[in-house]
This record gives sequence, C-alpha cells and structure tokens, in this order.
Amino acid sequence: MMPMHPAHRDPAETLQEDREAVILADKLGFHDAFVGEHLTDRCENVTNSFIFLATLIAETRTIKLGTGTSNLSHAHPTLIAAHAAMFDHLAKGRFIFGISPGALASDAEALGMPLPMEERNKLFAEAIDVILAIWERDAPYDIDLPGNRFKVSTAKTLLPELGRGFMYKPYQKPRPEIVGTVVAPHSKGVIAMGERDFHPMSANFLLPHWLASHWANYSTGKQNVGQKANPADWRVARTIFVADDDKTAERAPRHLQAARAGGRRRGHARAAARPARHLRQRQPGRGPDPRAARAGGRLRRAGLRRHGLGRPPAGEAFHGADGGKSHAAARPCDGFQTISGDMT
Repeated sequence: MMPMHPAHRDPAETLQEDREAVILADKLGFHDAFVGEHLTDRCENVTNSFIFLATLIAETRTIKLGTGTSNLSHAHPTLIAAHAAMFDHLAKGRFIFGISPGALASDAEALGMPLPMEERNKLFAEAIDVILAIWERDAPYDIDLPGNRFKVSTAKTLLPELGRGFMYKPYQKPRPEIVGTVVAPHSKGVIAMGERDFHPMSANFLLPHWLASHWANYSTGKQNVGQKANPADWRVARTIFVADDDKTAERAPRHLQAARAGGRRRGHARAAARPARHLRQRQPGRGPDPRAARAGGRLRRAGLRRHGLGRPPAGEAFHGADGGKSHAAARPCDGFQTISGDMT
C-alpha cells in the first residue's frame, strides 16, 4: 500500500524498484496494486500516486492500478475529480479510486492545514461528495451542497460551442470502484461505505480479532440500503514475508520481531527483512492456505522474483474473507507497510 525504504536510499533507485515490482506482479497475474502517497516522509517515496501509477499504464496489461490512497484533504476536489477521471481514460478502466483523508500530520502542516484529524476527516467527507457530484452532473455543475465548503460552477465562463467549462467524466460508468482504507476497530466509516457502495480495505496493522467488526459494520451499511454485502468487495491487507525456502520463511519472522524490539530499545526500529507491497490476485478454485509465511520465490531489490510466470506457490495466499479469492503480498519495500489514511 505504501512503499517504504531506508531514509538514506536514493529515490531515483527506489521508485524504479517499486515500478518493476508492479510490472512483475502484472506478469504474474495479480488483480490489483495499490500505491499510496505522502508529501513529507523521507522513507515513503511516492508523493503523488496518480503520477507514479501513470508511469505503469503502458508497461502493464491487466493489473488494475489503485491509488492507495489519494489523500482528499490535500487538494480541491475539482482537481482530484479531473485527475482521477483522466487517469481512468488513460488506463481504459484499469483504475481503482482509493481514497482517505490523509493521516500524516507533517503533510498537513506543510500544506498549512489544520492539524486535528477530525478536521481532515470533515474535509475528506465534503471532498468525496463534490467529486461524485462533478461526475454525476453536467456543466455548469452548480454544486453547492448544504454544509459543504466546496462550491463548483462554470456558469460564468461556460462556452458550449467551444467546449469550455466542461470536465471529464470517468471512463468507467458510472464511476470507478471506490475503495477506502480502514484502521479503527468498529469504524463507523465502514457503515457509510456500505451505504454508498464504496468498498473497504482493512489495514494490515489492524489486529486480527478486530476484523470481524469491519465486516459487521459493512454489512450493516448494506442492509441500511436494502442490499446484501458481498465478501468479494472486502479487501483484507496483511503483510506476508517472502523467502527462498520454507525453513527461512519459518525462521525469519522471529528474527524480524527480535530486530524490531531491539531497535525500539535503541530508539529506532530498523527492518531486518523485506515485507512486500499488497497486491490482490484472483485465483478461482484455490482456497486460502494457512501457510501464509511461506513462499517459493526469490527476493531481489526490486521485490519479488519468480522462477517463471506460472501459478504462484501456496505460500503467497493468506486466509482472507474474500469468498475464496486469495490476496497476496509482493511489496518491494525495505521496511514496513503503512496505510496513508483512515475512514473512521
């Protein structure tokens, strides 16, 4: 979801490594790849997920490219609506619109925004309402929603004969799939996702015993609008360690935990292994495999290298509630995964 690298690494190198990992994932048949964005984190190298993902459109064939997430509090919703719709056309529908408020406080400070998360959540809620209204309406739009600070209109400058005053609508009709990351247990935002036909992604660092609360709330949201929740619409992110053989895979997590504990004692945590970027793969007919820590590939700096392009080994599946479709990790990172925002 968010590539992370040691702070001393050259972003010119790490960005290419991350690109190579997504290109490889496409060749291996993964369903989607989400890439996040932060402006002010030296370890997280992607500052704009649209720009990064745009470099992958021509070099991939089937994988869907998802903003993971686009931080809606960082820009006017008109900009994000126009950029997302254009990206959808460039990708010819291989696009998933991942959204969140943007949780990094230093990003907010650099943008001169209010630091409290409650205010960013409010900006987020207002922004997505306006984005959807832009996609649903025709020029001159005249968007003035109650209690919403964002007003959008081209009425004063509209020139239909010249095509001026019109904005893109998405390539996908009526809109791309919208996915929101969820971190908090019992998140009320998941109810709203169900009501609005957004799809939740439960964050990788959510403790397993809280996962059921996300599904319960999503189901409640669907019930509120007279629909039944579909498990295939729920993504569950989990970090999976990839090693050369079973023995290493079983031993390495213990060493990793020890290294992290030692790092905290020294005042800093350093990565002892390379967990992978979360990617989603559809594998009909394969059930979840409990041996989530095992894998048969080889690691390289660009991430996961496979001995061929056939069916991924069982170690890449993890037990998720997705109706038999497994999720896999292939994250080309030198550090640990983070999620860029929370819909609470």
